[in-house]
Amino acid sequence: MSYPYVEAAGTPYELGFQHGRQAAAQAAAFAEYLIATASARDPRHPEGRSRAEVLQAACRFLPLFEEYCPALLEEVHGLAAGADLPFEEALLLQIRGEVSPLLLEEACTTLAVAGPHTADGGVLIGQNSDMAAGLRQYFLVLSLRPKDAPPLLTWTFAGQLGYHGLNRAGVAHFANSLSGGPEPASRPGGLPHYPIKRRLYECRTRAEVVETWRRMPVCSSGNYLCSSADGAIFDIEATPEGFAVLEDGGEGFLAHANHFLSPLFRTEETDRLSVPDSFARQERMAALLRNGRGGLTVTAAKAFLADHAGHPASICRHEESDGRGMSTVAGLVAEPAAGRLHVSWGPPCEGAWTCYTL
Repeated sequence: MSYPYVEAAGTPYELGFQHGRQAAAQAAAFAEYLIATASARDPRHPEGRSRAEVLQAACRFLPLFEEYCPALLEEVHGLAAGADLPFEEALLLQIRGEVSPLLLEEACTTLAVAGPHTADGGVLIGQNSDMAAGLRQYFLVLSLRPKDAPPLLTWTFAGQLGYHGLNRAGVAHFANSLSGGPEPASRPGGLPHYPIKRRLYECRTRAEVVETWRRMPVCSSGNYLCSSADGAIFDIEATPEGFAVLEDGGEGFLAHANHFLSPLFRTEETDRLSVPDSFARQERMAALLRNGRGGLTVTAAKAFLADHAGHPASICRHEESDGRGMSTVAGLVAEPAAGRLHVSWGPPCEGAWTCYTL
C-alpha cells in the first residue's frame, strides 16, 4: 500500500487547482478534522468554538501570507476552486494546529549523512513522522513543477502546499517539533511553519535556505534538518525570536529529535517541556549514524528508522505500545542528488516503502 500520488504543473493558481481537483475529498476531510480539533482544544473556549470562529482565527494569518508569500496565496485560491472548498478552509489547511495556541504533541526523529559517509557519495536525509495514527488517512505525495521554481516532491497533508521532501536543485528538508521555545508577543506574530516549508523548495543553495529564515517570521518553534546541492548538511532551529544554525562538527552526520540543541535556545526549562523520550531517541540515532559511517545506504537509513531500541518510545513508534496514541505514520528517506524520495506507508519496520522520483 502507498499514499495517494498527485502531480501538478504551471502557474501558482494552476498548481493549486490541479492539486485540489485530484485530492478534493481528502482535502475536505482534513479541513473538517482541523475545524473539529481546533474547536475542541482551545483552552480559552472550554465550551468549544464554532466553525466560523475557527475560520476567523485562520484568517488572522492572511496579512502575513499577503506580505511574505503572495504566490502561495494564489495557489491557495486555486486549491479552493479545484477542491470546491471555501477559501477560508483552503487557507486553514496551510495553518493546521496554529489556529489554537496548543499544538498536538509529535515526536519525529530526523537524520542526515554527508556524502563521504555514504556508499554512493550522495547525501542521505530523512525522518520518521510520529503523530496520531488516524492522521495517516489525510496524507499524499505531491509532485509539483512550478513555472518559476525548481520541481519538488513533498509528502504532505492533502491540500497543504508543502511539508517534508526535496527539490530538483538538491535542497531537502525534514522537521521536528520543539517545545518550550520563545513565544511571539501576540498571536499570530508570524507565519505558520507550512508556507515556509514550501518557500524553502524555491531555494537552490544553503545560503538561500538560511536567508529565507532570516526574512520570514514564524509563530512557533520548530527544527529543520536540511541539505543543499553542494553536499552540505545543516540544521536550523527556528523560533519567533530568530534561528540558530547547527553544523555537524566534523562528524559527517546530524540527528535531531524534539528538544533544542543550540545553546542559543536550550535551557533547563526547554528540556523539561520537551517530549520526554526525545533525548534517548536523539542519542540512539546519533549512535546508529556514527557506527554506520563510511558506507551508508538507503537500506541502512531505512533500518535506522525502523529501530526499536528503547521500545515503546523508540525511533520507530507503534500506537499499541504508546500511551499517548502516537505512531510512526511514515518513514522518509531522500536522495537529493538523485531526486528520489522513499516513503513508507506506516511504520518503516513493516517494509511498505515506495520510491518516487523527480
